[in-house]
Amino acid sequence: PNERMLLDPDSFDPRWYYLGLEQDGDIPLLEPSELSEPPVPDDLVLALDTSGSCSGEVCRRFLRESLSLLRDISAGAASFRVLALQCDTQIQREILLERPDQIETFLENFKPSGFGGTDFRPVFRRVEELRRRGDMPRVRGLLYLSDGFGSFPDRPPDYPVTFLLLEDEGFWKPDLPPWAGALFLNRNDF
Repeated sequence: PNERMLLDPDSFDPRWYYLGLEQDGDIPLLEPSELSEPPVPDDLVLALDTSGSCSGEVCRRFLRESLSLLRDISAGAASFRVLALQCDTQIQREILLERPDQIETFLENFKPSGFGGTDFRPVFRRVEELRRRGDMPRVRGLLYLSDGFGSFPDRPPDYPVTFLLLEDEGFWKPDLPPWAGALFLNRNDF
Protein backbone atom coordinates (compact mmCIF):
# COMPACT_ATOMS: atom_id res chain seq x y z
CA PRO A 1 0.00 0.00 0.00
CA ASN A 2 1.08 3.54 -0.68
CA GLU A 3 0.53 6.34 1.83
CA ARG A 4 -1.66 9.09 0.41
CA MET A 5 -3.10 12.21 1.97
CA LEU A 6 -6.79 11.41 2.54
CA LEU A 7 -9.26 11.96 5.32
CA ASP A 8 -9.84 8.73 7.19
CA PRO A 9 -13.21 9.10 8.96
CA ASP A 10 -12.86 5.72 10.67
CA SER A 11 -9.94 6.80 12.81
CA PHE A 12 -9.00 9.71 15.01
CA ASP A 13 -5.99 10.89 16.96
CA PRO A 14 -6.51 9.96 20.64
CA ARG A 15 -4.30 12.88 21.75
CA TRP A 16 -6.88 15.41 20.55
CA TYR A 17 -9.66 13.35 22.10
CA TYR A 18 -8.07 13.42 25.55
CA LEU A 19 -6.98 17.05 25.23
CA GLY A 20 -10.60 18.01 24.58
CA LEU A 21 -11.74 16.05 27.65
CA GLU A 22 -9.08 17.70 29.82
CA GLN A 23 -9.68 21.25 28.59
CA ASP A 24 -13.44 21.30 28.04
CA GLY A 25 -14.72 18.63 30.41
CA ASP A 26 -17.13 16.40 28.53
CA ILE A 27 -16.32 17.64 25.02
CA PRO A 28 -13.77 15.45 23.22
CA LEU A 29 -12.11 16.80 20.10
CA LEU A 30 -12.47 14.39 17.21
CA GLU A 31 -10.15 15.20 14.36
CA PRO A 32 -10.03 12.58 11.58
CA SER A 33 -6.58 11.40 10.60
CA GLU A 34 -5.24 12.83 7.38
CA LEU A 35 -3.20 9.82 6.41
CA SER A 36 -4.49 6.47 5.35
CA GLU A 37 -3.04 3.46 3.63
CA PRO A 38 -5.76 1.99 1.45
CA PRO A 39 -5.00 -1.55 0.26
CA VAL A 40 -4.10 -0.84 -3.36
CA PRO A 41 -2.17 -3.63 -5.06
CA ASP A 42 0.90 -2.33 -6.84
CA ASP A 43 1.35 -5.10 -9.42
CA LEU A 44 -1.06 -8.00 -9.82
CA VAL A 45 -1.16 -10.68 -12.52
CA LEU A 46 -4.40 -12.32 -13.66
CA ALA A 47 -3.72 -15.33 -15.88
CA LEU A 48 -6.38 -17.20 -17.82
CA ASP A 49 -5.85 -20.75 -19.00
CA THR A 50 -7.52 -20.53 -22.41
CA SER A 51 -7.00 -24.19 -23.25
CA GLY A 52 -10.07 -26.20 -24.18
CA SER A 53 -11.01 -26.80 -20.52
CA CYS A 54 -11.84 -23.15 -19.75
CA SER A 55 -14.67 -21.66 -21.77
CA GLY A 56 -14.95 -18.03 -22.79
CA GLU A 57 -17.93 -17.37 -20.52
CA VAL A 58 -16.10 -18.70 -17.45
CA CYS A 59 -13.11 -16.49 -18.29
CA ARG A 60 -15.39 -13.46 -18.66
CA ARG A 61 -17.03 -14.15 -15.30
CA PHE A 62 -13.65 -14.60 -13.60
CA LEU A 63 -12.39 -11.31 -15.05
CA ARG A 64 -15.59 -9.47 -14.18
CA GLU A 65 -15.46 -10.65 -10.56
CA SER A 66 -11.71 -10.09 -10.13
CA LEU A 67 -11.68 -6.65 -11.70
CA SER A 68 -14.78 -5.60 -9.75
CA LEU A 69 -12.98 -6.51 -6.53
CA LEU A 70 -9.93 -4.61 -7.69
CA ARG A 71 -12.08 -1.58 -8.50
CA ASP A 72 -13.60 -1.73 -5.00
CA ILE A 73 -10.33 -2.02 -3.10
CA SER A 74 -8.59 0.59 -5.24
CA ALA A 75 -11.35 3.18 -4.86
CA GLY A 76 -9.73 6.58 -4.85
CA ALA A 77 -6.49 5.32 -6.38
CA ALA A 78 -5.33 7.22 -9.42
CA SER A 79 -3.65 4.14 -10.84
CA PHE A 80 -2.77 0.49 -10.31
CA ARG A 81 -1.09 -2.17 -12.41
CA VAL A 82 -2.85 -5.39 -13.39
CA LEU A 83 -1.39 -7.59 -16.09
CA ALA A 84 -4.02 -9.81 -17.73
CA LEU A 85 -2.60 -12.76 -19.67
CA GLN A 86 -4.34 -15.37 -21.79
CA CYS A 87 -2.27 -18.49 -22.17
CA ASP A 88 -2.58 -22.08 -23.37
CA THR A 89 0.84 -23.50 -24.37
CA GLN A 90 2.01 -19.95 -25.07
CA ILE A 91 0.87 -16.46 -24.23
CA GLN A 92 -1.92 -15.57 -26.63
CA ARG A 93 -2.83 -12.08 -25.41
CA GLU A 94 -1.48 -9.63 -22.89
CA ILE A 95 -2.93 -6.37 -21.63
CA LEU A 96 -1.76 -4.06 -18.89
CA LEU A 97 -4.49 -2.20 -16.99
CA GLU A 98 -3.27 0.89 -15.17
CA ARG A 99 -6.34 3.09 -14.67
CA PRO A 100 -9.84 2.34 -13.37
CA ASP A 101 -11.43 3.59 -16.60
CA GLN A 102 -9.64 0.86 -18.60
CA ILE A 103 -11.43 -1.95 -16.73
CA GLU A 104 -14.86 -1.52 -18.33
CA THR A 105 -13.40 -1.16 -21.83
CA PHE A 106 -11.32 -4.30 -21.34
CA LEU A 107 -14.34 -6.30 -20.14
CA GLU A 108 -16.52 -5.12 -23.03
CA ASN A 109 -13.89 -6.04 -25.64
CA PHE A 110 -12.67 -9.30 -24.07
CA LYS A 111 -12.36 -12.19 -26.51
CA PRO A 112 -10.69 -15.41 -25.34
CA SER A 113 -8.01 -16.82 -27.60
CA GLY A 114 -5.95 -19.98 -27.53
CA PHE A 115 -7.73 -23.28 -26.92
CA GLY A 116 -4.62 -25.48 -27.30
CA GLY A 117 -2.95 -27.52 -24.54
CA THR A 118 -1.86 -26.17 -21.16
CA ASP A 119 1.58 -24.99 -20.08
CA PHE A 120 1.85 -22.66 -17.08
CA ARG A 121 5.54 -21.85 -17.55
CA PRO A 122 5.16 -19.10 -20.21
CA VAL A 123 3.16 -16.95 -17.78
CA PHE A 124 5.83 -17.23 -15.09
CA ARG A 125 8.60 -16.54 -17.63
CA ARG A 126 6.76 -13.43 -18.87
CA VAL A 127 6.27 -12.10 -15.35
CA GLU A 128 9.98 -12.61 -14.59
CA GLU A 129 10.93 -10.88 -17.84
CA LEU A 130 8.78 -7.86 -16.94
CA ARG A 131 10.25 -7.76 -13.45
CA ARG A 132 13.83 -7.86 -14.76
CA ARG A 133 13.07 -5.01 -17.19
CA GLY A 134 11.51 -2.99 -14.37
CA ASP A 135 8.06 -2.84 -15.99
CA MET A 136 6.44 -4.67 -13.05
CA PRO A 137 8.94 -4.42 -10.20
CA ARG A 138 6.63 -5.29 -7.30
CA VAL A 139 4.40 -8.22 -8.19
CA ARG A 140 2.14 -8.81 -5.19
CA GLY A 141 0.55 -11.97 -6.53
CA LEU A 142 -0.69 -14.06 -9.41
CA LEU A 143 -4.22 -15.48 -9.78
CA TYR A 144 -4.42 -18.24 -12.37
CA LEU A 145 -7.83 -19.48 -13.56
CA SER A 146 -7.34 -23.02 -14.81
CA ASP A 147 -8.25 -26.66 -14.45
CA GLY A 148 -4.76 -27.14 -12.94
CA PHE A 149 -3.52 -29.73 -15.42
CA GLY A 150 -0.38 -28.65 -17.21
CA SER A 151 3.37 -28.11 -16.88
CA PHE A 152 4.53 -26.09 -13.87
CA PRO A 153 7.83 -24.21 -13.42
CA ASP A 154 10.62 -26.13 -11.70
CA ARG A 155 11.28 -23.37 -9.17
CA PRO A 156 8.68 -21.46 -7.16
CA PRO A 157 8.32 -17.72 -7.73
CA ASP A 158 8.97 -15.30 -4.86
CA TYR A 159 5.41 -13.95 -4.92
CA PRO A 160 2.16 -15.69 -3.92
CA VAL A 161 0.41 -17.78 -6.57
CA THR A 162 -3.15 -19.05 -6.30
CA PHE A 163 -4.80 -21.34 -8.81
CA LEU A 164 -8.54 -20.89 -9.10
CA LEU A 165 -9.67 -24.33 -10.18
CA LEU A 166 -13.00 -25.08 -11.77
CA GLU A 167 -14.95 -27.96 -10.27
CA ASP A 168 -17.22 -30.11 -12.43
CA GLU A 169 -19.08 -33.34 -11.86
CA GLY A 170 -16.51 -36.08 -11.58
CA PHE A 171 -13.90 -33.40 -10.73
CA TRP A 172 -10.45 -34.84 -10.27
CA LYS A 173 -8.11 -32.61 -8.26
CA PRO A 174 -4.85 -31.81 -10.03
CA ASP A 175 -1.47 -32.35 -8.40
CA LEU A 176 -0.34 -28.76 -7.72
CA PRO A 177 3.19 -27.92 -6.55
CA PRO A 178 3.49 -27.17 -2.82
CA TRP A 179 4.15 -23.44 -3.44
CA ALA A 180 0.83 -22.93 -5.25
CA GLY A 181 -2.35 -22.17 -3.36
CA ALA A 182 -5.67 -23.46 -4.60
CA LEU A 183 -9.23 -22.21 -4.46
CA PHE A 184 -11.93 -24.45 -5.91
CA LEU A 185 -14.73 -22.70 -7.79
CA ASN A 186 -18.06 -24.10 -8.82
CA ARG A 187 -18.36 -23.52 -12.57
CA ASN A 188 -21.95 -22.30 -12.22
CA ASP A 189 -21.60 -20.10 -9.15
CA PHE A 190 -18.43 -18.11 -8.37
